[in-house]
Amino acid sequence: MFFALGQKLKRYFPKLDNSTLIASGGAAGIAAAFNTPLGGIVFAIEELIGPHFHRMRSSMLIAVIIAGMVAQSLVGPYLVFGSLNVASPDFGIMGPTLLVSCLMGVLGGLSCKSFMFIHTWLSTQTLRSKYLFTAVLGLALGTLLTFTHSDLLAGGGIPLIRDLLWKPTQISPWLGFEKWLGMMLTFMSGIAGGFFAPALAVGAIFGKIAAQILALPQATTLILIGMVSLLSSMARAPFTALVLVSEMSNSHAVILPLMIASLVGLFVSRLVEKRSYYHFQSEHWKAQLIPKEKAS
Repeated sequence: MFFALGQKLKRYFPKLDNSTLIASGGAAGIAAAFNTPLGGIVFAIEELIGPHFHRMRSSMLIAVIIAGMVAQSLVGPYLVFGSLNVASPDFGIMGPTLLVSCLMGVLGGLSCKSFMFIHTWLSTQTLRSKYLFTAVLGLALGTLLTFTHSDLLAGGGIPLIRDLLWKPTQISPWLGFEKWLGMMLTFMSGIAGGFFAPALAVGAIFGKIAAQILALPQATTLILIGMVSLLSSMARAPFTALVLVSEMSNSHAVILPLMIASLVGLFVSRLVEKRSYYHFQSEHWKAQLIPKEKAS
């Protein structure tokens, strides 16, 4: 959105830089959507701009501050998942942490590989074929919602995560695969807002399922671990995943297992797919944008 708006404003502000617009927009979007200002900044530094941070830090910080102030003025100060009362873990949680993180790393790597395959394939198709493919995805998603847990699958999944964290309920082992499939079908259409919230929901579900199967009392901790590891593996941004979930849940007592989860998820996903989807997508956009700029 920032990039598109910036193209309109360039006639009045010709010195606007595309990289600054994208980084500021990404940071502001994360900050406003999840009420996580630090998460927005870390995401922009880690995944969008890297070594160019010193050049655009002021613009990015201003964007995050404004986005955070607007969001809090509309809904007030809040924690997305509430302030969790999580006990400090012992070493017994390390085994389940590694298990869940490895599984989420594999799932995240496969997801990125699928996204890139579909993105590449669609770029070679005609407009009619793209519309037909989107219609097929819509039909598949509608069928999934009709014959499964539609009340739990619809939307990004934030209310579902709250229920998993705060309500001691048992869930179907198939719910994780259903939510993951719904996320994949939606994102592959090319019109989705992103995979951050759905990835958090899928990771939370698998963390809850692992706690059920292993009969562990630390269900809340494993839910957080599932969220961090899957988001880290899909976004290839371990610090973003760590800071984001910590800010959303005030779960600093389990920060060490979350650190391990973010790194393990990242490393395992790289074994499945080396490339980051965001970097892949940015290269695709550059390839489309640069010829237009040269032609103009």
